[in-house]
Amino acid sequence: MVIELIIDFVAEGIYNYCPSIMQVDENTAYIYYCTNRSYYDVVDYVGSRKGTRQADGTWKWDRMEKIVLSPEEGAWDARHTCDPSVIKGKFLYNGEEYSYLMAYLGCTSYDSQDNKIGLAVAKNPQDTFVRIGEVPFVDFEFDGSEDIWEWGVGQPSL
Repeated sequence: MVIELIIDFVAEGIYNYCPSIMQVDENTAYIYYCTNRSYYDVVDYVGSRKGTRQADGTWKWDRMEKIVLSPEEGAWDARHTCDPSVIKGKFLYNGEEYSYLMAYLGCTSYDSQDNKIGLAVAKNPQDTFVRIGEVPFVDFEFDGSEDIWEWGVGQPSL
């Protein structure tokens, strides 16, 4: 699959990076990526757009962005929720069945140290994803005692 993604509606001070694409059928795909909500404010959210294959084989992406995962105040991912990877399947969480699983990076530091990996589920590809548990799926023990960069773990792929 070749996907040409041209986004001509990004405002100055708003970023989109680290995309992951999930194609659900021959003519439908979803792109998930990191974005911010306030101009020049480096706080990551996971945004999504739906893509539809056109008759000429190119993809048209919705102009309307949907935020599917946001940082959670006071949680281990309170500053950044980014680097999403989403798959479709059957996932059971708290007695409920979900159809989509996302792995993502999260942290609390402004400079993106101490990264961990979390999991979240949704029933539909552009619903708000529900975090699985209150702790990261893959943790990282941040030392912070030395003057070295401690990036942690992240950029999961499902």
